[in-house]
Amino acid sequence: MPVGIPDLHSPEPGIRQLLDQTACPIFIKRINQTFTYANAAFRALYPGCKIVGRNGQALFGAQRAAAYLREDRTCLAEGQLLTEWRAPDRRKFLVHKVPLQNPSGSALIGATMFDITNFRDQAADALEEMKLLKAESDAKALLLAEAADKIEYVSLHDAHTGLANRRYFERRLKEASAGSDSIAVITIDLDLFKQINDTAGHFAGDHVLQHVACTISRASRLGDFVARVGGDEFTILCDHDGRAGPILDVAAQIQAELDQPVTFRGHSLRVGASIGIAVPEDAGRDPDALLVAADLALYRAKAQGRGQVVLFEPRMQIEARRHERRAAAFENALSKGEMRAHYQAQIRVSTARLVGVEALARWYHPSDGVLTPGSFLDIAEKTGRLAELDAAILKDAGRVFAKLHQARTDVPKLSANISAEGLTREGLLDDIDALGLPRGALSIELIETILFDGAEAEWRQPIDALKARGVGVEIDDFGTGRASIVSLSSVAPDVMKLDRQFVTDLPDSAEARQIVAAMIDIGRTLGIEVLAEGVETAAQARILTELGCDLLQGWLFGQPVSEEELVDLIEKPSGHWRDLLGDALQAVPRTASIPLAG
Repeated sequence: MPVGIPDLHSPEPGIRQLLDQTACPIFIKRINQTFTYANAAFRALYPGCKIVGRNGQALFGAQRAAAYLREDRTCLAEGQLLTEWRAPDRRKFLVHKVPLQNPSGSALIGATMFDITNFRDQAADALEEMKLLKAESDAKALLLAEAADKIEYVSLHDAHTGLANRRYFERRLKEASAGSDSIAVITIDLDLFKQINDTAGHFAGDHVLQHVACTISRASRLGDFVARVGGDEFTILCDHDGRAGPILDVAAQIQAELDQPVTFRGHSLRVGASIGIAVPEDAGRDPDALLVAADLALYRAKAQGRGQVVLFEPRMQIEARRHERRAAAFENALSKGEMRAHYQAQIRVSTARLVGVEALARWYHPSDGVLTPGSFLDIAEKTGRLAELDAAILKDAGRVFAKLHQARTDVPKLSANISAEGLTREGLLDDIDALGLPRGALSIELIETILFDGAEAEWRQPIDALKARGVGVEIDDFGTGRASIVSLSSVAPDVMKLDRQFVTDLPDSAEARQIVAAMIDIGRTLGIEVLAEGVETAAQARILTELGCDLLQGWLFGQPVSEEELVDLIEKPSGHWRDLLGDALQAVPRTASIPLAG
């Protein structure tokens, strides 16, 4: 059997040094008599002559080259060959030939030559030396093979979780698609992983990733192939028997388990997951089409509010193409003035009066009509134009309210959303000054993540500058992040807005009422007014009033209105809002609200 050898065109330094220091001439050549290696002792037999790369016929002549070729074939057939050879300087050598094999698998002939001109017994010693060389070569070949296996494993697996990586997953997906078996793809995206990294640190993030990997692997069926293909994205390649039910069951179990809190160093972390599924009956068998379909289903799951499991449907591709067209059109929408503000009422419960309106972004699309943020906000985020969108809505709403203040005195406060990017945008304060609104007429809504302890220093200066101009500060979606009470007290907002997810379950969930009550208590203790978003029913309004909530906002008081309808909204009598509040006005708060202006 031929012996495997390392590549001697670029050998390891140790091997080259060893062979060149050997007194015995050594050479390696191909079966076609082309020399691929010659050590220093062999090259010395032909001073000034290039050996490597030359053919035996060119070195020795056609007759001798033909004789050597017959010897080499005998060597290959018998496993070795001993012969004698006369050097150009007339010295006589015993030549020991053995078959070799290079890393690519090609057959070679290796030879060690022993000078027997004066010492014929030198042959035995030289043969022993050749055996040692062969043993060392075999050992190095084994180490190289083991190293190659390790490199291959590392290149196909994720270091954090030990799962297959994207490269390995795509390979398996193509192999499975090429076979006769039917397969499905499940794509899993962690909903709150970025927030965990930002608030609890990357060690907590790594812990969560390992927990998620174990959870998905445990919930998967025997034979399913699990991979981590991105920062917070996992995929499963599943055998599919034509029924979507078993695949949906696996996804539902994973979603339910990932919805449970993860404990890290005594802290409870919630990560959650959105899941998209693609089966070949709807997406086709092409591997790329399956992945795209699973991603579209995942996108739909996240758009539906996260924590959802969605099975791909062909109509999603039509919607995706429409979304792509909108993304292209969005590039010009800001410059064309297609982004405008609509306004939603904010009602003070204690007086049943309209005391504020929130400016909400609307895209007046030339062909699709008026679009809500769900159709374009992710486009603004992905293209890095959130700050521009904030500026466009603030400018439009500021223009409208500046005219209102010139015409009347009973103008409610204007609240406008500003993203983290918009808060640090150069020119924000100049734009607010240019609106010409009276002090106290404008509030800026900031998402709760600005209260993260690690980021407070970055945003402290613009927040202080806003307050110095008489601009109110409100914290939006309170309860969805991980802000500390210390940070909340430090920023000292005028209003904190409870996210709608806490309001929805109030009539049916004692736990929801306890959570909302606790957040209202925090606001009262810190002297911050509390506004509840997403109020849709009188029952929700009554419970919020009983718990001591100061302000309400939601579809109970009407959908957001355009600029043309704003005056009618402002002029609605107090009795209109009293009728909508219903028996909420008779609800007695546990403790009186904080007496703030408005």
